[in-house]
Amino acid sequence: MWPGGPRPPLAPIPVPPHLQAQQQQALVTHRQAAAAAPDGAAHWVAPRYYNPMAGLPSWDPTALASAFSTTSLTPPPSSDWYFDSGATSHMTSQSSSLSHILPLRYPTPSSIVVGNGSIMPVTATGSTELSSSLRLNNVLVSPQLIKNLISVRQFTIDNNCSVEFDPAGCSVKVLPSRTEIVRCNSSGTLYPLRLPPAHSLVAQDSSPLWHR
Repeated sequence: MWPGGPRPPLAPIPVPPHLQAQQQQALVTHRQAAAAAPDGAAHWVAPRYYNPMAGLPSWDPTALASAFSTTSLTPPPSSDWYFDSGATSHMTSQSSSLSHILPLRYPTPSSIVVGNGSIMPVTATGSTELSSSLRLNNVLVSPQLIKNLISVRQFTIDNNCSVEFDPAGCSVKVLPSRTEIVRCNSSGTLYPLRLPPAHSLVAQDSSPLWHR
């Protein structure tokens, strides 16, 4: 029993105007067929009424729960390094990517403020050698980061180089000769630092000295 008395009738589901016209046309067609039939009657063909659930995909509650349990709301950390002209320090979430790890000490910041105002704690600092000629000093480790960021300002100081950006990528050049150390092409929205094999970098670095 419905609380307080019998259950009230359900409100009819409104039919879209274009389907109302189809229903009216079906009734007219039936009447015309009945009038033209030899025996004065025609077999009734039920008009197609509006079904609000028609066309909706079916779903499995078990599969839906499984999908939610295996979906991560945060992208997994990446091992690539990306240039960031707005970063004041190099940053990573993976201390394993650094060759030297040091505990926090003054004046190292204890947290990182990101673009949306969120604050991420810094757990350690370190450094790493990307190649025989490129290194990163004073890298901040924060486990909540999802990208490894290279501070362009700090990178030019660490390696006495310049970084030039263009629509196709970026170039790292040694100072003061401005000889290109590495060219990093990019087809996406970020500027990744992708180093060639070690022997290629050695050949590029040694060529100016060889000519001298």
